[in-house]
Amino acid sequence: MSTGKTQVLWTFDGWELVRNLIIERLPEWAELRIVDSTKRLQDQVADTEVIIPTTGPLPAEVVAAAPKLKLILQPAAGYSNIPLEAAKARGIPVCNAPGVNARAVAEATIMVLLMLARRAPENQAVFQAGKVGGPLGVQLEGRTLGVIGMGAIGQQVAELGEALGMKCLGLDSKSSRQDWRTCSGQLML
Repeated sequence: MSTGKTQVLWTFDGWELVRNLIIERLPEWAELRIVDSTKRLQDQVADTEVIIPTTGPLPAEVVAAAPKLKLILQPAAGYSNIPLEAAKARGIPVCNAPGVNARAVAEATIMVLLMLARRAPENQAVFQAGKVGGPLGVQLEGRTLGVIGMGAIGQQVAELGEALGMKCLGLDSKSSRQDWRTCSGQLML
């Protein structure tokens, strides 16, 4: 079923906005196919040269079943769903987009933090009932925010927390066990 074009397989039934951007910008010599979720993934990769796994799992068996595979392209920051050893063994490069959504994830993290601190669902119920009373929840200014993982997202979470007047403590994967005990109000970058 080869069309003579480079076969690119989108392996996840989702992320329509990103997928549509890729389709709009795809060169004429390439063709994007969407995975058929009713079939096994490894049965759909025989002619595939590029796999875009997004957030779905990409088992090593799929890489093994794709003899023409030349690239695994992750349009997200992480690659924990990609079998790196299987790709490396075949000499297949794996690319991702580090930091691509860091600000959005950091803002969503702060949104959840604010909703929890201010007890948003309870405040909404009080407001909708037309009741008057003191605000529910706690103020974040002056509180301490612990950020575990100081990559692109963690750094921006800490930055936003500091903008809210919070004291931020940060530890990353390179921090020693001693750092956990001795971190004293300083952002560890």
